Amino acid sequence: MSSNFTICSERAICRTMVLSVIGLVFGAVSASVAQTITVIKSFSATSAIAYPVGVPTQGRDGLLYGQAVDSSLSNLDFRLNTSGSGVVLHNFNFTTTNVISGLTLAADGNFYGTLPSDGASNNGLLFKLSRGGVFMSLHEFTGGTDGYAPLYPPVQAANGTLYGTTRTTMYSYNPAGVYQVLYSFSTDQAFSLDQLVQDAQGNLDAVSIEGGANNCGSIVKLSTQGKLLSVLSFDCLGQGMDPVGILAASDGNLYGTTSLGGNTRGSGMGTIFRIDAAGTLTTLYTFTGKQGDGAEPVFLTQGTDGLIYGITVSGGAHGYGAIFSLPLSGVPTILYSFRQGDGTLSAGLVQDTNGKFYGFAEQGGAFGFGSFYSFDTGLGPFVALQKYQGKVGSTVQILGQGFTGTKSVSFNGVAASSLTVSSDTYMTAIVPTGASTGSVVVVTPTATLTSNKLFTVNQ
Repeated sequence: MSSNFTICSERAICRTMVLSVIGLVFGAVSASVAQTITVIKSFSATSAIAYPVGVPTQGRDGLLYGQAVDSSLSNLDFRLNTSGSGVVLHNFNFTTTNVISGLTLAADGNFYGTLPSDGASNNGLLFKLSRGGVFMSLHEFTGGTDGYAPLYPPVQAANGTLYGTTRTTMYSYNPAGVYQVLYSFSTDQAFSLDQLVQDAQGNLDAVSIEGGANNCGSIVKLSTQGKLLSVLSFDCLGQGMDPVGILAASDGNLYGTTSLGGNTRGSGMGTIFRIDAAGTLTTLYTFTGKQGDGAEPVFLTQGTDGLIYGITVSGGAHGYGAIFSLPLSGVPTILYSFRQGDGTLSAGLVQDTNGKFYGFAEQGGAFGFGSFYSFDTGLGPFVALQKYQGKVGSTVQILGQGFTGTKSVSFNGVAASSLTVSSDTYMTAIVPTGASTGSVVVVTPTATLTSNKLFTVNQ
């Protein structure tokens, strides 16, 4: 049984990577490595959850949330604990494979997502889902001026507004519930838009897996008001083609991957690239697909050690892809090569506040229906913030563990003016007078936990 997406039509969407709609051992090839993955759950034909897609999202309750195409080719949203026990929150009851990307946790505690081919006109849907599974449709795309087939969940910017893309537009959805089309792209700018991030300058950068001046994809930068600021079109050669995703890293640069191309002939099997604040693209590595190398890198994340972590969906020692790390200087290292029993077609990793990385494999595993796994690099627990910037007097939402009994939160060494512990995994604190940009530190009864990113104090 295959779970390839039925909406496939364009080059990049029909890639073998089923779970991210496009669709290692590589680089400085190393010998054996210490890190290994732990398969927490292999899904089967009788599992309520099967064929999980996208990257997990951690909720306020410390659980991991995601989307899946179950064994009957229906579609659902679910949550899991780190031991693999899970529950279906909402079943869309589709008869075709339609969910493809994952969910976004917003400041209101709810999750937001999209479907590429649902709604009254079957052109896609923006929705909200509560932790308890209450589902609400927010906008049904018409295929007209509002676009069609949103491929990735929206992101919440520092201003509290959600921003997302369809194949042809960028839209906003503000906390008051107002939907607005901010920009409509021409195909020489972008087409079939995917992941969207907010960069260090506060602008929005979107990945276009097709389109651009050379029809090999682009990165488009817009303001939060919808003003087009720049278009970087991939050249189909050394820069690669069909970009997959981008990451706003701690050094202020963007890092990303292309699923194909690279080298002067464009015959590589994907690249890792960096884009600096001036918009200059540097190719950091080109995959070859040969023995001892990998192919088709996908989404990236940055760990608390400052390294960037990623996955390829093919290659590796066993042909099923691999996990790699990348220092900001740009030389990748192989950490683990997947076996079929581990799971195949993994979209990427998320670092849980317990320090471990977690991922979904859409296929493979012990029974062929995908898996849920962890990857432990020895990093310790930390706290994550819902937003990493705010003014003095603003409320900061904090995710972590062991919060019960916490009496101290500080912003770059200045104690919070007040704090509220809502649960063992979620709390809030008020940015104090005198706070400056730096780490947020939470002292619990058993540990001192530091934020994974610096908090910026706005004027």
